[in-house]
Amino acid sequence: AVSRKDWVGAVELLTRQAAASSGTEGRTAALLASAHIQISEMEGRQDQAAAALREALSVRPDNYTALRFLRVIHYDREEYAPLVDVLGQARALAGAGEQLRIDYELGRVHDEVLQDAPKALAAFQRALAQDGRLIPAFLYAEQLLNGSSDKPGLLALWRGAADAWGGPDASWWRARAARLGDLIGADADEVALDWLSAIDAAPVPGFLAEEHRHWLQLRGRPDELATALQSSLATTKDPRARAAVLADLGRLASQSGDRAMALQRFDEALERAASDARSLV
Repeated sequence: AVSRKDWVGAVELLTRQAAASSGTEGRTAALLASAHIQISEMEGRQDQAAAALREALSVRPDNYTALRFLRVIHYDREEYAPLVDVLGQARALAGAGEQLRIDYELGRVHDEVLQDAPKALAAFQRALAQDGRLIPAFLYAEQLLNGSSDKPGLLALWRGAADAWGGPDASWWRARAARLGDLIGADADEVALDWLSAIDAAPVPGFLAEEHRHWLQLRGRPDELATALQSSLATTKDPRARAAVLADLGRLASQSGDRAMALQRFDEALERAASDARSLV
């Protein structure tokens, strides 16, 4: 029947074979072949193909091929709720790489068609948990979080991006996380770690280091500010910049009641400033 392209006869033959088969493998194979013919070669037979696939799944619920065929039918018929169910079943059977693809697909279906933002976000987050560098999933998740009130979720997304990408990219995302964390009142110790991670990963950390010191001053963290200033002093070569750091150390010592240290730092700052002025003459 197949060689003569008698598809109706082929389907009838496969249906009889499935009914007569006593083994699960033979019955499932016949049902899958019948469904494949009706999907790919025959018009208007999607109901019958879907029935054959559901029967195959009743015999072998772990039949991944049957689920993939059902996926095609649901897309063609724009049946998105049952599509989500089929994708969920397929995900449970898939390996890690295929799970990643399915999670991304589920995210798009929930977001673009069903308009279920929480389920879309959950799917994209599952995908990112497997591959934090999956840019399309990241962009969808970021868009969803930006449009919601879940700022802690956005903070976690940016921190995850920093961990996944590393290097200068990590500096960018950690600095963004530090600013957002401070804005929403996140744990100050974690925000401080974000700043330090951003500075450590930055190719040119000067501007971030200055922003970090300003944050430490605003948030009343004098011990960390002193450490940050000392670190800056050890790496800064420009005389005017060193003078400014020394003056900041002097003010910090003065605020802590250490008058002798404050005077020493102010003297050093004046000496640096004077040296810089003489170099211009």
